[in-house]
Amino acid sequence: MPLLGKKDDHEVKREIANAFQALLGADSKEKKKKIVRNNRRLLFSDTARHFIQLSVEKNADNPDFVQILLEYRDLLRRCESKGIDRTFEEDADTPVKIAEAVKKLLGSWSWEGRKRIIVANRGLLLSQAALSYLLHFTVRHEINSESVKKTQELWNLLRSCRKKGIDAAFAQLESDK
Repeated sequence: MPLLGKKDDHEVKREIANAFQALLGADSKEKKKKIVRNNRRLLFSDTARHFIQLSVEKNADNPDFVQILLEYRDLLRRCESKGIDRTFEEDADTPVKIAEAVKKLLGSWSWEGRKRIIVANRGLLLSQAALSYLLHFTVRHEINSESVKKTQELWNLLRSCRKKGIDAAFAQLESDK
C-alpha cells in the first residue's frame, strides 16, 4: 500500500523533498516544529530516511551541507523516537550543551582525546554555533597567549572537521607533524 493513500511513489518522494526543503529553510524553532508536526507521516517514513541518505551521498563533496543534512536527520530521528514537543524543548538547551562540549574540548590536551570528544559531540561541535562560541570564548576571557593559541588550534580543527570530515582532518594533522 502506498505511503499516503493512493498517491504514487513519485508524488510521495516529491512531497518528502518539499517538506524537507521547507524544514531546511525554516528560520525559527516554531516553524520547524510546525513543519515536522504537519509532515510527520512523510518525514518519519523509510522513504524520507532513504531520501536524506541519498542527499548526503550526492553532496559528499560539500561537508558543510552534509553536516546540516545529518543534523536534520538526527532531529527527525529524535522527534520520531522522543516526540516532537520533547525534542524541540530539549533542543532549547543546545547552547548550554555546546558550551559544555567546547569546554571539554578546551580541557583536552591530546589529539586522541580531542578526536574522541569531537566524535562523541559531533552534532554540537561541528555546528557554526560551536565555532562562534569558541571565538567568543577567547574574546570574553582574557586568557594567556598559550590558551589563545590552543583555542585558535581548536577552532581551525573544528573548521577542518566540518569541511573534510573528522577522520580526514585528523589524518591531515598527522601528516603535518
